[in-house]
Amino acid sequence: MIRAVQLCADSLGFIIPQEWKSEDRATEFRDYLLSVAQSIKIIRFNPNFHVFKTATGPVGTTSLIIFIYFKAPPNEVGKITEYYIDEMNERMVKEILSSEDQLMARATILSEDFQTFQGRSWKFHPIPVSNLRRKIMTLPNITHFENDPSIRVCGGFQPPGGEIERFSISQVEHDLLSPRERELAYPSCVIASQIKRYWIDRAGEYLIIANDVQTEQSLRTDYPGIFRILTGRIAHREGNWWMFRNIRNLPLIQTAALKLLSPRTAPINSFALDDRHSVIKGTDTFIYSDTIDIRYILGILNSRLGSYWYAHFGQDYHLGESMRYEPDKVNLYSIPIRIPQNEEQTTSIVELVGKLNRLYEMMNEIKKRFEEILQTATSIARLSTFGRYFDHSTEFDFSKVVFNAINTVRGKIMELRILSSRTRIEITGSYLREGDNTIVENQRLIELSFTDENICEFFTLALEEAIDIKPRNCEILLDMLKRLIKINVYHENYELNKRTILGIMSNLKSSTRDLWIDATGASFSRYQDIKHEIDIVESSLNALVYALYDLSPDEIQLVEQYWSLRS
Repeated sequence: MIRAVQLCADSLGFIIPQEWKSEDRATEFRDYLLSVAQSIKIIRFNPNFHVFKTATGPVGTTSLIIFIYFKAPPNEVGKITEYYIDEMNERMVKEILSSEDQLMARATILSEDFQTFQGRSWKFHPIPVSNLRRKIMTLPNITHFENDPSIRVCGGFQPPGGEIERFSISQVEHDLLSPRERELAYPSCVIASQIKRYWIDRAGEYLIIANDVQTEQSLRTDYPGIFRILTGRIAHREGNWWMFRNIRNLPLIQTAALKLLSPRTAPINSFALDDRHSVIKGTDTFIYSDTIDIRYILGILNSRLGSYWYAHFGQDYHLGESMRYEPDKVNLYSIPIRIPQNEEQTTSIVELVGKLNRLYEMMNEIKKRFEEILQTATSIARLSTFGRYFDHSTEFDFSKVVFNAINTVRGKIMELRILSSRTRIEITGSYLREGDNTIVENQRLIELSFTDENICEFFTLALEEAIDIKPRNCEILLDMLKRLIKINVYHENYELNKRTILGIMSNLKSSTRDLWIDATGASFSRYQDIKHEIDIVESSLNALVYALYDLSPDEIQLVEQYWSLRS
């Protein structure tokens, strides 16, 4: 294409994929065309209309036609015009393309200035949307992320394979560390879906980042708990083996008391406030400012206006409904922040953001409770199916089960894992040993052997569901074992009591039913109350942001209509 552009003196055209308009790798070439052309016209087809076909069917590529003019009438100089044909019938498409009059009459026509697209995606908008953008861009006291050195937009880290597992610790392990050692354990948000709108779904996991420790001897002497954990996991210890590799922006993570986090993709702006020096992974984003209250920025970004702006001027994810929020996209496409003119503007927005943070956390705690109850109910239903199956069966010998207590657990269970084969179940785990508070890891605790594969399958399911029901308190699994099996510590063979199984199923179902009735009463009512309160607070926040950006009633209606249609 570049060679053709260099050879032509008047104009030329190409058929190219639609993704070319927004693909990052094409930015430099798009800017090149803006620098050499006088005007550009694009004919874009419905994404579901395929221009190219083979004998077996259409080719999946979505196409557009681009015309590049090196000589243009004065009224077209410096403009890109898009003609969008929202038609699926091939005969109708050909008819529209048959003449300029047909194209002008039946296509949706949008136009933008070259300057608007410099360094950006080529995304066209109706005149009212473009006018709103121009107005905000020319407001006084506006600062842009990409040009403001006091606002840092940074990315997460991309560790080598297996690095996270070696350096991750649980909440229990974290709590056992000394206060000094905890300073090297950072809350981890390594899964993008943990970052929600206004809140963070904490998984109770931390990453050990001891990169500021200079020597192995210092690690051993000053941080013995961390030294013990890492030496138990890292077999080949060479060089600065205790340092977590490829941590970017660590000094900023350490010093930023407050920062914003955003997942890589989301349907709308979903920024959350982090006050715990959390570490994020990959192409997720964090924002920090040492001059503007970050909660003020959060209110603007998560407002309807902030999300409306990004939905129209940001970059979508593979032409879908979700938007891309990698650091370079957030830096380039976020709504410009209007600097507050008085303390009252900042205080009002910050107070509402604080309320929303608390309300969203409360609402999602109730949602998580519902999910836990639903998971429990589902688990019991599955177990009950097995129970009924055994109840009507006469083919199995329930007396032949071998139970070996390989290790006696004397302390608090931290984690249990189940390994099963056709007739054998092995339970391994980690526990905090009584007396010296030492963590005993990956110990074989119990082994069950069965004479029948179906009984083994039932027990595997039962034990796995026991962990699912209450994942943070694994003692329930051992408790279920004690109830399912008559344990005699002096013998190797034990009897499995079928009535005990069915009795446990009945009790669990009854408890779950009572729990569900309780939760769907007061809890659900509280959930609705909180949701209503969130709507009120967000409405107040949106009104403040509209006023901050001097939006007229018509412009407010434009934003509100968009959200109304989206809802």
